[in-house]
Amino acid sequence: EGFSSLKHLSYNFHFPLPTMPKAQTLQQVTQKSFKRITKESKTQHITNLRENIEEYQHIYVFDYSGKCSGPLKNLKHECRDKAVFFMGRNRVAQAALGKNKEDELRKDLSLVSKQLSGQVVLVFSNYDHDEFVQKLKNFTQVNHASPGFQVDEDYILEEGPIDWVDSCIEQLLIPLEVPVLVKEEKLHAYKKYTIAKAGDKLTPKQTKVLRLLGYQLDVFKIRFICHWTNDEFERMLE
Repeated sequence: EGFSSLKHLSYNFHFPLPTMPKAQTLQQVTQKSFKRITKESKTQHITNLRENIEEYQHIYVFDYSGKCSGPLKNLKHECRDKAVFFMGRNRVAQAALGKNKEDELRKDLSLVSKQLSGQVVLVFSNYDHDEFVQKLKNFTQVNHASPGFQVDEDYILEEGPIDWVDSCIEQLLIPLEVPVLVKEEKLHAYKKYTIAKAGDKLTPKQTKVLRLLGYQLDVFKIRFICHWTNDEFERMLE
């Protein structure tokens, strides 16, 4: 009888159901996140570049190694008083400089324009030439590799002590199937383990193992391609 009476009880528990964002909200976010490149913005970009040609004494094009963008942002900030950096929109920059001898804004700028291909940086500078080149060549940073980074050598953990890292990372390496244990308060590999082979494009798992073991493989380094000043063009590739 006690159990049958429970059937007549009413429970008024209300749990709020998760609501999906409206399509309109998603559309608004998308429009704010990705600005459409309009004819007006292209024209303004060309105007800005041409003003820089008159304002700055030197123009450079360089490329760089490394996938991490942080060092380039740091460099732009460090040089902001005497130099400006442009990256991307190579075709718009070519239109600003001139694509050939007939439409180049200044003598030999079309030669600079021809170097604007791929992942390169266009720089306008009022630094002394030798000072600026040395400054950027010395600007090298090493960072942890990200997934997709291609290694150019084997990375192998030999059996024995791993004495360059703290033993506390054992519990982080074990879930990644790295054969390690703590012995005499030191981290050891109890058998040989290949982390990555030359030519591998690193997976998220491999990058995590390399990071935990202290490997920094992503080297940011600048290579100058060309220099222009006073209507004279100079190739700088070594």
